[in-house]
Amino acid sequence: QANLLNAAKGAAEAVNALMASLVHAQRHPDDPAAQQALMDAARKMAPGAYKLVAQAKSVAPSVVDPGKMQDMLLALGAAADAIKDLLNSNTGASSAFGEQEFNEASKQFQAVMADLDATQMFAQNGQMEALPSQTKDGAIDLLNTAVRGMGNAAKALVGAAKTNPDQLGPRAKDVASSVRQVVTAAKALAGSTNNRTTQKAILGGARELANASEAMVSCAHSIASN
Repeated sequence: QANLLNAAKGAAEAVNALMASLVHAQRHPDDPAAQQALMDAARKMAPGAYKLVAQAKSVAPSVVDPGKMQDMLLALGAAADAIKDLLNSNTGASSAFGEQEFNEASKQFQAVMADLDATQMFAQNGQMEALPSQTKDGAIDLLNTAVRGMGNAAKALVGAAKTNPDQLGPRAKDVASSVRQVVTAAKALAGSTNNRTTQKAILGGARELANASEAMVSCAHSIASN
């Protein structure tokens, strides 16, 4: 009975934490951190709940009334199934949540590629215009900063693939955002010169980085989907 009481206490604490996370997630439906906290709470609750079911089953034979013992076992079986369903729905929610992030990343890549297509056409036709108050040195600094940011985002994506797959979606979105910053900086640098060959090289390099990053995100999506 002492083991059963301890299991009940642990399960109650986990359920309380789950309910608190649920209330917070309902109040902040668009907050990724709140939704992730809810899924984490559900995963943490399951072991304690399973332990409680197991402990209760172990004392079921001590119930004198056969009918009550049967009712108890049926209720415990239903509880175990409910915990299993919760974990399955949690997995589905996690996948859906990650899918949303990947979809947003894909939209960003599409917008970036369309922007590059138009900019490269302008450059080819000699219609590139410098950004107001943008110097060549300033554009170089901007591009270097953006490239470093993209490198950090790519490292975080690789790290998530190795140790924390649940974060692949958010990290993929970060990569897409960093690519947009690189392209914006590359456009600024290309616009700081009238040399079409230089413009072509700068924009071509930005496109190669964008293509490589998009391929990396696609691989991450495949990992997250399996």
